[in-house]
Amino acid sequence: MKLHLLPKINTRKSKRLGHGYGSGKGGHTSSRGQKGQLSRGSVRLSFTGSSWVWFKRLPFMRGKSRFNSFASKTVILTLADLNKLAEVTVVNAKNLHLLLNSQI
Repeated sequence: MKLHLLPKINTRKSKRLGHGYGSGKGGHTSSRGQKGQLSRGSVRLSFTGSSWVWFKRLPFMRGKSRFNSFASKTVILTLADLNKLAEVTVVNAKNLHLLLNSQI
C-alpha cells in the first residue's frame, strides 16, 4: 500500500463552533461576538423582545366553556325528516332524538 496511490478525500468534517482551540473554529468567542443573549445560548422560538408573547395577550378563559364540552350543538331538521314520523306520533324531544338517530 502506497500513500500516493490512495484515493483523495473530497469531504471534510465540519468545524464545531465553541469546542476549544483544536476544533477548527475554536477559541475565545468562536465567531459569536462579544456579549449578549445570542452569544450565550439559544433564544426560544416564541421570544419577541420587550413585547408580550402572543398567547399572554389573549384573554384568560375560565371554566367549562373553554373547551366547549357542554356546548349545545345545532341540529338541522328538515320537513322531509318530520314526514317520516307517523301522523299519530307526538312530536317531542325524545321522538326527534330517535328520528335523527334513524331508528324510526
